[in-house]
Amino acid sequence: MALCRCIEEHSWPRGKENIYVAYVYPIGYPTTAALCPLCQRSGVIWLNEDEANAVEAGQRIIKMKTNSVWLKADDRPIVRRT
Repeated sequence: MALCRCIEEHSWPRGKENIYVAYVYPIGYPTTAALCPLCQRSGVIWLNEDEANAVEAGQRIIKMKTNSVWLKADDRPIVRRT
């Protein structure tokens, strides 16, 4: 499942159950309400392979790991790990 982390300090998170391969910007980034829970900086939406494929296919509403909130990605292309 997707999660929110900042790029500056907590980039390319390592999940126990997910391998995060890409991220997408939430609407309004960098002045977004989506904050990294570890440092309170503006966060991006980190995606596993299935979620990244769904975003590339046009899905812009993303369920987060805790399912307490869903975030909407903006129209910028996703950033994949190279």
